[in-house]
Amino acid sequence: TQSTWEKNVQMWMVESLAFPVPDRSFASQILHDKKKDLIELHTSNGFIIPALWITRPSAKFTVIYSHGNAEDLGLCLSWCEHLAHYCDINVFVYEYGGYSSSKRLDGKPAKPSEETCYQSIKAAYEYLIRNNVPPTEIIALGRSLGSGPTVHLASKLKVELAAVVLISPLSSAIRSQMSFNINFFCDIFLNYKKARQIPFVTLVIHGKADEVVQFANGEELYGLLPNKVLPLWIPECGHNNLPQKDVFDRIKAFLEEIPQYPKVKIEEEPSTSLSLSSRSQVS
Repeated sequence: TQSTWEKNVQMWMVESLAFPVPDRSFASQILHDKKKDLIELHTSNGFIIPALWITRPSAKFTVIYSHGNAEDLGLCLSWCEHLAHYCDINVFVYEYGGYSSSKRLDGKPAKPSEETCYQSIKAAYEYLIRNNVPPTEIIALGRSLGSGPTVHLASKLKVELAAVVLISPLSSAIRSQMSFNINFFCDIFLNYKKARQIPFVTLVIHGKADEVVQFANGEELYGLLPNKVLPLWIPECGHNNLPQKDVFDRIKAFLEEIPQYPKVKIEEEPSTSLSLSSRSQVS
């Protein structure tokens, strides 16, 4: 059997590979230029994270956008702005603790982790609720690693949502890199264990030639979802070259489908996870 030290080292290695934080200089410039629109969120585990709210006057829905692991708020902002304009939706894009201009309240180095991603999306959702956005008008959209906090929000935090969108999602951090499914104790973002617990209608989009998060991940999650619409599988496209128009067209059509798919009842499973307001703090 492995020692606690060995297990901690393996977990550290997985999280180090999962979070290749991009250089902060580009995001710093972008966020400086958007300073008057910048929102500061406080997570319950001691991070201050930036967010931006892109609004459209006639929008019916507000998207919470969770970005991939090799991008940050600055790098994904243009894509979010185009999404808001094309689909006529509000987009609330937030940062993970440990990325771009995020910082810790205690002054210690801000390092990302699975738990901090969960606390970050929780802070984003709570901000929208405090600012009178009806929960039934909120869509959680996650790309790549961003599918982790998105699935967690929709399945574990006892929230209300209109819908979920998963773009190039991972079954889990380790499964995303393998052509077969096997369980590892040090794995993170266990979406394959949570997908069955998402009661909200979900759209899955994935490139069939994806070599970063293998297409089998999207297929597996789609098969597990209890409430879903026709997915968008894009032939000959990988992780970072999905045609923007195709993706936006499918999301735009999905907005019209949402009312046809009410929330479904999910059978409760034994769980140690806590409610939205009472999750334990992790440093």
